[in-house]
Amino acid sequence: MLKSLWSLCGFKESGDIVIAVPIFFDSNRPAVRFSHVKFGIRIEEHPLGNHLPKKTGPYPSTQEGCHAFLPLSVPHGLTGDIEHYYTTDEPLISLHVTSFTDATLVSITFPHSVCDVMGTAELLRAWSTILAGQYDCIPALHGASQDVVANVGTSEDEKAEKPYLLEHRQIKGLSLLSFIVRFTGSAPFLSDGDLITAWGSQMVMSSSPRKKPAIICNVFDIRRRLKNVFTPGGAYLQNLILPASVLLSAQEKSNTSLGQIALHLRQAIIEQTTNSQARRLMRIMKASIKSTGFMPLFGDSASRIIAFTNWSKAKLAESANFSPAVTENHHILSPTVRKSSCVSYWGTTIGKSDNPRDTFVIYGKDDNDNYWVHAYLRSETWDLIDAEFSRYQRSSSST
Repeated sequence: MLKSLWSLCGFKESGDIVIAVPIFFDSNRPAVRFSHVKFGIRIEEHPLGNHLPKKTGPYPSTQEGCHAFLPLSVPHGLTGDIEHYYTTDEPLISLHVTSFTDATLVSITFPHSVCDVMGTAELLRAWSTILAGQYDCIPALHGASQDVVANVGTSEDEKAEKPYLLEHRQIKGLSLLSFIVRFTGSAPFLSDGDLITAWGSQMVMSSSPRKKPAIICNVFDIRRRLKNVFTPGGAYLQNLILPASVLLSAQEKSNTSLGQIALHLRQAIIEQTTNSQARRLMRIMKASIKSTGFMPLFGDSASRIIAFTNWSKAKLAESANFSPAVTENHHILSPTVRKSSCVSYWGTTIGKSDNPRDTFVIYGKDDNDNYWVHAYLRSETWDLIDAEFSRYQRSSSST
Protein backbone atom coordinates (compact mmCIF):
# COMPACT_ATOMS: atom_id res chain seq x y z
CA MET A 1 0.00 0.00 0.00
CA LEU A 2 2.75 2.45 0.88
CA LYS A 3 4.42 1.81 -2.44
CA SER A 4 1.30 2.88 -4.27
CA LEU A 5 1.40 6.21 -2.43
CA TRP A 6 5.00 6.95 -3.35
CA SER A 7 5.24 8.98 -6.51
CA LEU A 8 6.85 11.68 -8.52
CA CYS A 9 4.02 13.91 -9.73
CA GLY A 10 4.00 15.62 -13.08
CA PHE A 11 1.65 16.62 -15.86
CA LYS A 12 0.66 15.11 -19.18
CA GLU A 13 0.29 17.37 -22.20
CA SER A 14 -3.47 17.27 -21.56
CA GLY A 15 -2.91 18.83 -18.14
CA ASP A 16 -3.79 15.66 -16.24
CA ILE A 17 -1.62 14.67 -13.29
CA VAL A 18 0.57 11.63 -13.81
CA ILE A 19 2.04 9.61 -10.93
CA ALA A 20 5.27 7.68 -11.46
CA VAL A 21 6.21 4.88 -9.04
CA PRO A 22 9.82 3.60 -8.96
CA ILE A 23 10.58 -0.10 -9.14
CA PHE A 24 12.97 0.04 -6.17
CA PHE A 25 13.28 2.19 -3.05
CA ASP A 26 16.45 3.17 -1.22
CA SER A 27 17.67 5.83 1.23
CA ASN A 28 17.81 8.41 -1.55
CA ARG A 29 14.32 7.53 -2.74
CA PRO A 30 12.34 6.28 0.28
CA ALA A 31 8.77 5.01 0.14
CA VAL A 32 7.77 7.45 2.89
CA ARG A 33 9.20 10.76 4.06
CA PHE A 34 9.77 10.05 7.77
CA SER A 35 10.60 12.51 10.54
CA HIS A 36 10.61 12.23 14.33
CA VAL A 37 10.76 14.93 17.00
CA LYS A 38 11.21 14.03 20.68
CA PHE A 39 10.28 16.19 23.66
CA GLY A 40 11.46 14.88 27.03
CA ILE A 41 8.44 16.35 28.81
CA ARG A 42 4.80 15.52 29.37
CA ILE A 43 2.44 16.82 26.71
CA GLU A 44 0.75 19.11 29.26
CA GLU A 45 4.10 20.82 29.83
CA HIS A 46 4.49 21.75 26.17
CA PRO A 47 3.26 25.30 25.37
CA LEU A 48 1.33 24.12 22.31
CA GLY A 49 0.55 20.53 23.29
CA ASN A 50 -1.12 21.86 26.42
CA HIS A 51 -3.82 23.43 24.23
CA LEU A 52 -4.84 20.32 22.29
CA PRO A 53 -8.65 19.84 22.37
CA LYS A 54 -9.96 18.11 25.49
CA LYS A 55 -13.25 16.55 26.50
CA THR A 56 -15.55 18.88 28.44
CA GLY A 57 -17.88 16.41 30.10
CA PRO A 58 -21.62 16.72 29.46
CA TYR A 59 -21.40 20.20 27.95
CA PRO A 60 -20.52 21.13 24.35
CA SER A 61 -17.62 23.50 23.78
CA THR A 62 -15.62 25.27 21.08
CA GLN A 63 -11.85 24.81 21.18
CA GLU A 64 -8.73 25.74 19.23
CA GLY A 65 -8.79 24.55 15.62
CA CYS A 66 -6.26 22.07 14.30
CA HIS A 67 -4.47 24.64 12.15
CA ALA A 68 -2.92 25.93 15.37
CA PHE A 69 -1.21 22.57 15.88
CA LEU A 70 0.49 22.26 12.49
CA PRO A 71 3.94 22.80 14.12
CA LEU A 72 3.38 19.50 15.94
CA SER A 73 2.08 17.60 12.93
CA VAL A 74 3.76 18.80 9.73
CA PRO A 75 7.42 17.93 9.06
CA HIS A 76 9.89 20.79 8.79
CA GLY A 77 10.39 21.93 5.21
CA LEU A 78 7.12 20.52 3.86
CA THR A 79 5.53 23.46 2.11
CA GLY A 80 1.79 23.92 1.85
CA ASP A 81 1.96 23.98 -1.93
CA ILE A 82 1.02 21.21 -4.37
CA GLU A 83 3.85 22.43 -6.61
CA HIS A 84 6.22 20.87 -4.06
CA TYR A 85 5.27 17.43 -5.34
CA TYR A 86 5.73 18.39 -8.98
CA THR A 87 9.23 19.79 -8.55
CA THR A 88 10.84 17.44 -6.01
CA ASP A 89 11.69 13.77 -6.13
CA GLU A 90 9.88 12.96 -2.89
CA PRO A 91 7.12 10.51 -1.92
CA LEU A 92 3.58 11.78 -1.74
CA ILE A 93 3.15 10.57 1.81
CA SER A 94 4.91 12.01 4.86
CA LEU A 95 4.94 10.37 8.29
CA HIS A 96 5.77 12.71 11.17
CA VAL A 97 5.97 11.46 14.76
CA THR A 98 6.09 13.79 17.78
CA SER A 99 6.95 12.06 21.07
CA PHE A 100 6.29 13.18 24.63
CA THR A 101 6.95 11.14 27.76
CA ASP A 102 3.24 10.37 28.11
CA ALA A 103 1.80 10.73 24.60
CA THR A 104 2.71 10.36 20.93
CA LEU A 105 1.33 12.29 17.97
CA VAL A 106 1.37 10.45 14.62
CA SER A 107 0.73 12.58 11.54
CA ILE A 108 0.29 11.56 7.90
CA THR A 109 0.36 14.18 5.16
CA PHE A 110 -0.50 13.68 1.47
CA PRO A 111 -2.35 15.45 -1.37
CA HIS A 112 -6.12 15.01 -1.10
CA SER A 113 -6.22 14.22 -4.82
CA VAL A 114 -4.50 10.92 -4.02
CA CYS A 115 -6.70 9.57 -1.24
CA ASP A 116 -9.89 10.24 0.73
CA VAL A 117 -10.76 9.46 4.35
CA MET A 118 -12.03 5.93 3.64
CA GLY A 119 -8.77 5.15 1.83
CA THR A 120 -6.84 6.64 4.74
CA ALA A 121 -8.68 4.30 7.09
CA GLU A 122 -7.71 1.34 4.89
CA LEU A 123 -4.07 2.46 5.03
CA LEU A 124 -4.18 2.77 8.83
CA ARG A 125 -5.76 -0.66 9.19
CA ALA A 126 -3.13 -2.27 6.96
CA TRP A 127 -0.34 -0.49 8.82
CA SER A 128 -1.73 -1.60 12.18
CA THR A 129 -2.06 -5.16 10.88
CA ILE A 130 1.62 -5.19 9.90
CA LEU A 131 2.62 -3.87 13.34
CA ALA A 132 0.70 -6.77 14.86
CA GLY A 133 2.56 -9.24 12.62
CA GLN A 134 -0.64 -10.40 10.91
CA TYR A 135 0.66 -10.15 7.36
CA ASP A 136 -1.85 -12.67 6.02
CA CYS A 137 -4.72 -10.40 7.10
CA ILE A 138 -3.73 -7.45 4.92
CA PRO A 139 -6.46 -6.84 2.30
CA ALA A 140 -5.64 -6.85 -1.38
CA LEU A 141 -4.94 -3.40 -2.83
CA HIS A 142 -6.90 -2.53 -5.96
CA GLY A 143 -6.74 0.45 -8.27
CA ALA A 144 -3.02 1.10 -7.75
CA SER A 145 -2.11 0.88 -11.45
CA GLN A 146 -5.32 2.18 -12.97
CA ASP A 147 -8.23 4.44 -12.07
CA VAL A 148 -11.06 2.16 -10.98
CA VAL A 149 -13.67 4.78 -11.98
CA ALA A 150 -12.03 5.73 -15.28
CA ASN A 151 -14.98 4.34 -17.26
CA VAL A 152 -17.70 5.48 -14.87
CA GLY A 153 -19.80 8.29 -16.32
CA THR A 154 -18.21 8.13 -19.78
CA SER A 155 -20.23 8.08 -22.99
CA GLU A 156 -19.90 4.28 -22.99
CA ASP A 157 -21.48 4.04 -19.53
CA GLU A 158 -25.11 3.29 -20.38
CA LYS A 159 -26.14 3.45 -16.72
CA ALA A 160 -25.17 7.14 -16.66
CA GLU A 161 -27.72 8.17 -19.30
CA LYS A 162 -30.54 8.99 -16.88
CA PRO A 163 -30.47 12.74 -16.10
CA TYR A 164 -29.06 13.79 -12.74
CA LEU A 165 -31.76 15.17 -10.45
CA LEU A 166 -30.13 18.61 -10.19
CA GLU A 167 -28.66 18.71 -13.69
CA HIS A 168 -31.10 21.39 -14.84
CA ARG A 169 -29.87 23.58 -11.94
CA GLN A 170 -26.17 23.38 -12.79
CA ILE A 171 -24.44 26.76 -12.60
CA LYS A 172 -22.66 27.56 -15.87
CA GLY A 173 -21.19 30.41 -17.91
CA LEU A 174 -20.81 33.85 -16.36
CA SER A 175 -22.82 32.79 -13.32
CA LEU A 176 -20.27 30.06 -12.60
CA LEU A 177 -17.40 32.52 -13.09
CA SER A 178 -18.83 35.01 -10.61
CA PHE A 179 -19.58 32.19 -8.19
CA ILE A 180 -16.00 30.88 -8.32
CA VAL A 181 -14.62 34.36 -7.74
CA ARG A 182 -16.77 34.75 -4.62
CA PHE A 183 -16.01 31.35 -3.17
CA THR A 184 -12.60 30.06 -4.26
CA GLY A 185 -46.17 6.40 7.61
CA SER A 186 -43.58 5.71 10.12
CA ALA A 187 -41.31 8.44 11.32
CA PRO A 188 -38.54 9.04 8.76
CA PHE A 189 -35.04 7.80 9.55
CA LEU A 190 -32.58 10.56 10.36
CA SER A 191 -28.97 9.74 11.22
CA ASP A 192 -26.80 11.61 13.70
CA GLY A 193 -24.94 12.91 10.66
CA ASP A 194 -28.17 14.32 9.20
CA LEU A 195 -28.95 16.15 12.43
CA ILE A 196 -25.42 17.50 12.95
CA THR A 197 -25.30 18.64 9.32
CA ALA A 198 -28.70 20.31 9.65
CA TRP A 199 -27.68 22.03 12.89
CA GLY A 200 -24.38 23.27 11.45
CA SER A 201 -26.14 24.53 8.32
CA GLN A 202 -28.70 26.34 10.44
CA MET A 203 -25.92 28.02 12.45
CA VAL A 204 -24.27 29.27 9.25
CA MET A 205 -27.54 30.47 7.72
CA SER A 206 -28.86 32.07 10.92
CA SER A 207 -25.64 34.01 11.48
CA SER A 208 -25.76 35.60 8.04
CA PRO A 209 -27.46 39.02 7.98
CA ARG A 210 -28.18 38.77 4.26
CA LYS A 211 -31.05 36.75 2.81
CA LYS A 212 -29.36 34.59 0.22
CA PRO A 213 -30.08 31.09 -1.09
CA ALA A 214 -28.00 28.24 0.28
CA ILE A 215 -26.44 25.09 -1.16
CA ILE A 216 -25.61 22.34 1.34
CA CYS A 217 -23.04 19.94 -0.14
CA ASN A 218 -22.79 16.65 1.73
CA VAL A 219 -19.90 14.45 0.58
CA PHE A 220 -20.55 10.71 0.16
CA ASP A 221 -18.32 7.71 -0.53
CA ILE A 222 -19.00 6.02 -3.89
CA ARG A 223 -17.37 2.69 -2.95
CA ARG A 224 -20.69 1.48 -1.57
CA ARG A 225 -22.82 3.19 -4.22
CA LEU A 226 -21.49 2.07 -7.61
CA LYS A 227 -22.42 -1.44 -8.67
CA ASN A 228 -20.05 -3.83 -10.47
CA VAL A 229 -17.07 -1.48 -10.17
CA PHE A 230 -15.24 -2.43 -6.98
CA THR A 231 -13.88 -5.84 -5.99
CA PRO A 232 -15.45 -6.98 -2.68
CA GLY A 233 -13.03 -7.23 0.22
CA GLY A 234 -10.34 -5.15 -1.45
CA ALA A 235 -8.90 -1.79 -0.44
CA TYR A 236 -9.05 1.29 -2.67
CA LEU A 237 -6.88 4.26 -1.69
CA GLN A 238 -8.20 6.63 -4.35
CA ASN A 239 -10.16 9.80 -3.74
CA LEU A 240 -13.63 8.35 -4.36
CA ILE A 241 -16.15 10.95 -3.23
CA LEU A 242 -19.03 12.94 -4.73
CA PRO A 243 -21.40 15.56 -3.27
CA ALA A 244 -25.12 15.18 -2.57
CA SER A 245 -26.64 18.66 -2.68
CA VAL A 246 -29.59 20.34 -0.99
CA LEU A 247 -30.79 23.63 -2.49
CA LEU A 248 -32.63 26.13 -0.30
CA SER A 249 -34.13 29.35 -1.62
CA ALA A 250 -33.71 32.57 0.35
CA GLN A 251 -37.22 32.14 1.76
CA GLU A 252 -36.66 28.47 2.65
CA LYS A 253 -33.36 29.38 4.26
CA SER A 254 -35.17 31.75 6.64
CA ASN A 255 -38.23 29.61 7.38
CA THR A 256 -37.03 25.99 7.31
CA SER A 257 -36.66 24.29 10.69
CA LEU A 258 -33.74 22.11 11.73
CA GLY A 259 -35.89 19.00 11.36
CA GLN A 260 -36.97 19.98 7.85
CA ILE A 261 -33.35 20.62 6.83
CA ALA A 262 -32.41 17.17 8.16
CA LEU A 263 -35.24 15.63 6.10
CA HIS A 264 -34.01 17.44 2.97
CA LEU A 265 -30.52 16.06 3.62
CA ARG A 266 -31.78 12.50 4.07
CA GLN A 267 -33.91 12.78 0.92
CA ALA A 268 -30.90 14.02 -1.07
CA ILE A 269 -28.80 11.07 0.13
CA ILE A 270 -31.54 8.60 -0.82
CA GLU A 271 -32.23 10.10 -4.25
CA GLN A 272 -28.82 11.33 -5.41
CA THR A 273 -26.57 8.44 -4.34
CA THR A 274 -28.14 5.61 -6.34
CA ASN A 275 -25.99 3.72 -8.84
CA SER A 276 -27.39 5.57 -11.88
CA GLN A 277 -27.38 9.01 -10.23
CA ALA A 278 -23.80 8.64 -8.99
CA ARG A 279 -22.68 7.57 -12.47
CA ARG A 280 -24.43 10.51 -14.08
CA LEU A 281 -22.93 12.92 -11.54
CA MET A 282 -19.51 11.42 -12.25
CA ARG A 283 -20.06 12.22 -15.95
CA ILE A 284 -21.01 15.81 -15.10
CA MET A 285 -18.05 16.04 -12.70
CA LYS A 286 -15.53 14.90 -15.31
CA ALA A 287 -16.92 17.25 -17.95
CA SER A 288 -16.93 20.22 -15.56
CA ILE A 289 -13.37 19.66 -14.35
CA LYS A 290 -12.15 19.19 -17.93
CA SER A 291 -13.79 22.41 -19.16
CA THR A 292 -13.48 24.70 -16.13
CA GLY A 293 -11.08 23.03 -13.70
CA PHE A 294 -13.76 23.11 -11.00
CA MET A 295 -16.31 20.66 -9.66
CA PRO A 296 -19.90 21.28 -10.82
CA LEU A 297 -22.23 23.37 -8.69
CA PHE A 298 -26.01 23.34 -8.76
CA GLY A 299 -28.53 25.99 -7.75
CA ASP A 300 -28.54 29.78 -7.66
CA SER A 301 -25.21 31.46 -8.44
CA ALA A 302 -25.80 33.88 -5.54
CA SER A 303 -25.99 31.01 -3.05
CA ARG A 304 -23.92 30.53 0.05
CA ILE A 305 -22.21 27.13 -0.02
CA ILE A 306 -22.10 25.06 3.16
CA ALA A 307 -19.95 21.93 2.85
CA PHE A 308 -19.89 18.83 5.04
CA THR A 309 -17.83 15.65 5.16
CA ASN A 310 -18.63 12.94 7.69
CA TRP A 311 -15.72 10.70 8.71
CA SER A 312 -17.68 8.60 11.21
CA LYS A 313 -17.84 5.49 9.02
CA ALA A 314 -14.08 5.57 8.43
CA LYS A 315 -13.57 4.79 12.14
CA LEU A 316 -10.07 6.27 12.09
CA ALA A 317 -9.53 5.89 15.84
CA GLU A 318 -10.26 2.17 15.62
CA SER A 319 -8.30 1.74 12.38
CA ALA A 320 -5.08 3.09 13.91
CA ASN A 321 -3.94 0.49 16.45
CA PHE A 322 -0.30 1.20 17.27
CA SER A 323 -0.22 -0.79 20.51
CA PRO A 324 2.55 -3.16 19.27
CA ALA A 325 4.84 -0.11 18.98
CA VAL A 326 4.36 1.03 22.59
CA THR A 327 7.35 0.40 24.86
CA GLU A 328 6.98 -0.88 28.40
CA ASN A 329 8.46 2.26 29.97
CA HIS A 330 6.02 4.55 28.16
CA HIS A 331 4.00 6.58 30.66
CA ILE A 332 0.24 6.61 30.35
CA LEU A 333 -1.38 9.98 29.70
CA SER A 334 -4.17 9.45 32.23
CA PRO A 335 -5.43 6.61 34.46
CA THR A 336 -8.72 6.73 32.52
CA VAL A 337 -7.01 6.25 29.15
CA ARG A 338 -6.30 2.76 27.85
CA LYS A 339 -2.64 2.11 27.12
CA SER A 340 -1.84 2.77 23.43
CA SER A 341 -5.41 3.88 22.66
CA CYS A 342 -6.15 6.73 20.25
CA VAL A 343 -7.21 9.66 22.43
CA SER A 344 -8.22 11.99 19.59
CA TYR A 345 -7.42 12.82 15.97
CA TRP A 346 -7.87 15.61 13.49
CA GLY A 347 -7.31 16.38 9.84
CA THR A 348 -6.95 19.63 7.94
CA THR A 349 -5.61 21.23 4.79
CA ILE A 350 -2.17 22.83 4.72
CA GLY A 351 -2.23 24.23 1.18
CA LYS A 352 -1.33 27.90 0.86
CA SER A 353 -4.18 28.46 -1.59
CA ASP A 354 -6.76 26.61 0.52
CA ASN A 355 -9.26 28.97 2.09
CA PRO A 356 -12.23 26.85 3.18
CA ARG A 357 -15.21 28.64 4.65
CA ASP A 358 -18.55 27.40 5.95
CA THR A 359 -17.05 23.91 5.95
CA PHE A 360 -17.54 21.16 8.54
CA VAL A 361 -15.68 17.90 9.17
CA ILE A 362 -17.61 15.48 11.39
CA TYR A 363 -14.91 13.28 12.95
CA GLY A 364 -17.30 10.94 14.78
CA LYS A 365 -17.78 9.79 18.37
CA ASP A 366 -15.24 9.39 21.14
CA ASP A 367 -15.34 6.73 23.88
CA ASN A 368 -17.98 8.73 25.75
CA ASP A 369 -20.31 8.93 22.73
CA ASN A 370 -19.58 12.63 22.27
CA TYR A 371 -19.23 13.92 18.72
CA TRP A 372 -16.18 15.89 17.60
CA VAL A 373 -16.63 18.35 14.73
CA HIS A 374 -14.05 20.57 13.07
CA ALA A 375 -15.25 23.65 11.19
CA TYR A 376 -13.98 26.61 9.16
CA LEU A 377 -16.46 29.38 9.92
CA ARG A 378 -16.82 33.13 9.95
CA SER A 379 -16.56 34.97 13.25
CA GLU A 380 -20.29 35.73 13.38
CA THR A 381 -21.08 32.02 13.08
CA TRP A 382 -18.68 31.13 15.90
CA ASP A 383 -20.27 33.84 18.05
CA LEU A 384 -23.70 32.30 17.48
CA ILE A 385 -22.44 28.79 18.28
CA ASP A 386 -20.79 29.99 21.50
CA ALA A 387 -24.04 31.69 22.49
CA GLU A 388 -26.01 28.50 21.77
CA PHE A 389 -23.63 26.40 23.86
CA SER A 390 -23.78 28.87 26.75
CA ARG A 391 -27.57 28.85 26.60
CA TYR A 392 -27.59 25.04 26.63
CA GLN A 393 -25.26 24.90 29.64
CA ARG A 394 -27.40 27.39 31.58
CA SER A 395 -30.61 25.51 30.83
CA SER A 396 -29.01 22.16 31.73
CA SER A 397 -27.68 23.52 35.02
CA SER A 398 -31.09 24.88 36.04
CA THR A 399 -32.98 21.61 35.48
